[in-house]
Amino acid sequence: MFPSAEAAGTLLQALNRLRGVRQILPATYDPSGPLALSNDGKLLIAAVCREPIDSWTCQQAELSVLRTDTGTPVAKLVLPAQARSAAFDGDGRRLAISMSHDDAVSRTGDSDENSGRSTAPFTVSIFNLPAGLAQNSHSIALGPAQLEVTGKGKPVQHISFVGKEFFLGQSDQLFIWRLADGNLAQNVALRADAISQDASTALVLDPGTPDTSGSVELWDIRKEAKRVAVIRVPPAMSQQAAFSGDSESIVLLTCRIMASGRHCQGELRLIDRKLARVLEKSIEREDELDPILVIASPQHGRWFVSGGCGASTQTEACLHGRLNFWKAEKYGIEEYAQPVKTFGGQVQGLTISGDAKTLASMSSRGTIGLWRADAATLEATQLLPSLLQTQRTSQSLLGQLSGATTPSTTARESVQKAEPKRSSITCGGEGSLNPILVAAAQRLSQPKQICSVGAALSEI
Repeated sequence: MFPSAEAAGTLLQALNRLRGVRQILPATYDPSGPLALSNDGKLLIAAVCREPIDSWTCQQAELSVLRTDTGTPVAKLVLPAQARSAAFDGDGRRLAISMSHDDAVSRTGDSDENSGRSTAPFTVSIFNLPAGLAQNSHSIALGPAQLEVTGKGKPVQHISFVGKEFFLGQSDQLFIWRLADGNLAQNVALRADAISQDASTALVLDPGTPDTSGSVELWDIRKEAKRVAVIRVPPAMSQQAAFSGDSESIVLLTCRIMASGRHCQGELRLIDRKLARVLEKSIEREDELDPILVIASPQHGRWFVSGGCGASTQTEACLHGRLNFWKAEKYGIEEYAQPVKTFGGQVQGLTISGDAKTLASMSSRGTIGLWRADAATLEATQLLPSLLQTQRTSQSLLGQLSGATTPSTTARESVQKAEPKRSSITCGGEGSLNPILVAAAQRLSQPKQICSVGAALSEI
C-alpha cells in the first residue's frame, strides 16, 4: 500500500528541514569574491561570474543582493573593478564594498621600494539600501555610492562595520574610517588576520618555516597598536584564525607542511585567549583530502563551522564539499553536529549571519548554498548520517511514490493542528520508527500515516 500524498510530501518537507538546506543558488559566483549575509540573515551579497569558472578565474559581471528565503536577486550593482569584500551594517540599511582597481598590479606585487607595501589603488564604497529590500519581488539597481574612500596598498580583503560610527578595512595594514565623512580615524601598520567582535584585539599569524615554529600574536588595537601576547605553534604551510562568538577563544586552522604543497592537511586548535595557551583537544583528519580549508564563527556563542572537501579518502576526487560543526569547550574542540555534504566541489568560503541562524557556503566551482544554522537545526542534524544519504532517500521516495509533492494548502493547515510531539511511534508489531520518520510524523494530522512511508522505505 502506498502512503498518502500528505504523508509522503510531509516526509520530504521534514527531511529538507532537518538537513538544514535552505537554498542552492542557480548562478555561478566568484569563489574569491565577496560573500556576506545581513545581520538578520535575510539578505546575501555575492559577485556573479560572467561565464562558468575557467582555470579557477571568474570575471565578475555584477554584484547581486539576494533574498535568502527565495534565492532571488533584489538588487544589483555593476562595478568598475573586481570586488574583494562586502559587509552589511547592523541594521541592513548600508552596504560596504571594497574593490581593487588594478588586479594585475596587485597580483604582481607592485610595491614601494622603501616600505615594501603595495602601491596599487583600492576603493571602499558605502551604498544605502532601501527599506524593505528583503521583501522585494523584483531586482533594482543600486547606486550611486553615498560615500567613497580611496587609498594605495594591498586590496582590502575584509571589510566590516564597527558600531554605527566607523567601518574597518583589513589589508597589509588596518584602516578605520568614520561613517559620517569617510575620513581616516585610525591607521595601524599591522597586517591583521582576524579582528575580535568588539574591534579591540587583532591577531597576526606567522606560519614559520620547516625549521622554526609558527606563532599567533595578540595585539591591542584600541589606541596605538600594542602586542600583548605571543603563542608558539608548530610550523605550517598556511594559517587561518577566528575569534569565538564570546571572544574568549581563538580557533586556529593550520595546514601542515606537505611535500606537494597542493593540499591542506588541516588541523584545528583552540586557544584560550585569557591564558594565551593552546588547549589540549585538537581536530585533524590525516586520512582525508583537504577536509578543513576554511573556518567561520558566529557573533555569539561558542560553536563554529569549518568547510572543505567531502571526499572520505585521499584517493577520491573532490566532487562535493563538507561542513563540520564544532563546539569550543574548556579543554579544546568537540564535534557539535553531524557533518553535512554540500554541492559543487570543496567549500572555499563561509559566512554566518549576525543572528547566527543562517550560514552561506561558497564552493570552489562557484556554487552558493544557504543553510539553517540555528541551535535547533544543528541538534536535529545529529539524527542524520549525512545530507547525501538523506537526499538519496528523498530521491528514492520520489521515484517510488506517485504524487509525492509539496503538501496542498489543506495538508499544510492540518499540519498546524498536529498532535503533541512524541518520542516514538509504533507501527503494528514492528517496533518504533527511526527518529527521521518520527520527526516527519509530528507534522501530520494523523501521525500513524507515516507507517505506510516506513513500509515503503523498507523496500527501497
